[in-house]
Amino acid sequence: MALHFAAADPRVGAVAAFAPVTDLLQLSEFAGMPDDHRARAIATHRIADKLVDRPLWMTIGAADHRVSTDRAIEFLRRLGEHAEARGRLPMAELHIVASEGHTIPDSSYPEAARWLLRQW
Repeated sequence: MALHFAAADPRVGAVAAFAPVTDLLQLSEFAGMPDDHRARAIATHRIADKLVDRPLWMTIGAADHRVSTDRAIEFLRRLGEHAEARGRLPMAELHIVASEGHTIPDSSYPEAARWLLRQW
């Protein structure tokens, strides 16, 4: 939700995302949806162009099958493509961490806090 909120509101200066859901259809709760166009429409790769000018810090487990590490990487690739198209470097950091399942290390929270403080 933080990514969508930041894309919709230019007052958001930076985003920290912890094992984010970047595609609802990766969640088991949405498996087999007969009418999935609404879920597809809000995948974060569709809003990447609106986040090019925002610093972004993201962490996810190396094998997060719940929300999909691959989908998070895909989102950041799309963000990079939009930045490159504008002649810019993406202002994004991706931290892929060793973790079991859909978890991240406790050290991720103070690390993100330090990063956010540096943005201001």
